[in-house]
Amino acid sequence: MKTELGNKRMAQGVKILIISGIPIRTDTNSGKTLQTLFSAFDKNELSQLYFSPETPNVDMCSSYYQMCEKQMIKSGFGILKNRCGGAVKHVNDSKAGYEKNALIWTKNKRSIHMRLIREIIWNLTYWKNNNLRKWLKEQKPDVIFAVMQDTNGATKAINWIAQETGCNIFLYITDDYYYDPEASKNIIRKIYFKKRQELYKKMSGKIKTLIGCSERITEHFSSVLSVKNVATVYTPSAEAYLNMPYKVYNEKNTVKIRYFGNLGLGRWQQLKKLAEAIREINFEKPKAMLEVYSSDTDPNTKTELSIENGCVYKGWVQGKDYLDLLQDADIAVHVESFDEHNICRTWGSISTKIADYLGAGKCILAIGPAEVASITHIKNVSCTVNDLSELKERLEILIDNASKRAELQNGARELAKKSHDITRISAELRKIIKT
Repeated sequence: MKTELGNKRMAQGVKILIISGIPIRTDTNSGKTLQTLFSAFDKNELSQLYFSPETPNVDMCSSYYQMCEKQMIKSGFGILKNRCGGAVKHVNDSKAGYEKNALIWTKNKRSIHMRLIREIIWNLTYWKNNNLRKWLKEQKPDVIFAVMQDTNGATKAINWIAQETGCNIFLYITDDYYYDPEASKNIIRKIYFKKRQELYKKMSGKIKTLIGCSERITEHFSSVLSVKNVATVYTPSAEAYLNMPYKVYNEKNTVKIRYFGNLGLGRWQQLKKLAEAIREINFEKPKAMLEVYSSDTDPNTKTELSIENGCVYKGWVQGKDYLDLLQDADIAVHVESFDEHNICRTWGSISTKIADYLGAGKCILAIGPAEVASITHIKNVSCTVNDLSELKERLEILIDNASKRAELQNGARELAKKSHDITRISAELRKIIKT
């Protein structure tokens, strides 16, 4: 009956419930992706439920509902009902509301011990309370747009909400959270990830359309979850990037090589190798410098990436500062790990920063294995290094050849217009959801 009512409302106008790990924000990769994907939608068409201590800083949804593990603990596992989940207001200050989980959680979040602790918190907490039921009734969603999650508890929540509302699911897959990236033989990890897979297979009966961020990830999970109705939607490049002027090179200046983004999944190790290659190139005279901009809070990472005459760790940057620094960069860097375990995690993903770099028309230096989707996607419009033994030679040519950098700028912008145009992609997403 609920599904029939939902189908009737679909014909009149669609109300979409976005369920994701983080809220829509202008300063996180996932938050920016959601912001650009739904840029063509009206505020009254959207509501969002998310599993993070952060607060949205974009007024894009009619209502936001926050439910996270910090709340669960502080509420005595749901005993104090008013502290366990609830509607939140967005903040107007772009720098406000950026509350992260403690380092001990984020640094060890992929260990089986931390995963089990998080599942225990979910299982002990009474989060299916009147706050949530009342909020869902008020939103009256027609469909759910759910981002694949990396915890069993959050995945269970999506299944329960779909059952409670009678809504079909549009499952958006940006990362492979289905398999164990370590392919561990540990029996506890095997049981944990087997449960994850069972939850998504249970969900598959409610999935109306599977939407992947790359062709590889779409094709793979279409087969695994037996979902025939699929679409590939690349992360959009926002207008702020597409309208950015090309960098005009000055041969006399030190080449500014900049990396923006996360340092996990073995990325900081690749940046360290890049910095060491730059230091060697700078042995006779300064030619280039790597600058790393990231919100990573691990003090060890900052130490490892502070390399004299090679790399400066700059910390977190956002908003106009980020746009200015990106535009001013001579070379923008994208890296993926060559480690087998990390490849198992990143094989199908295309980093959000790729859309930024392409839209901004940047000369991109891409370092990583050829089989990873993000490297494959930009291989024809970037200086690509698939073998670290070639890094110094390829990098030196790029630093010394301004005309090559200018050529790569043009190629990047053209790929952005072809595959990442925000106007076309947001309209395409609307069509997919309304069909």
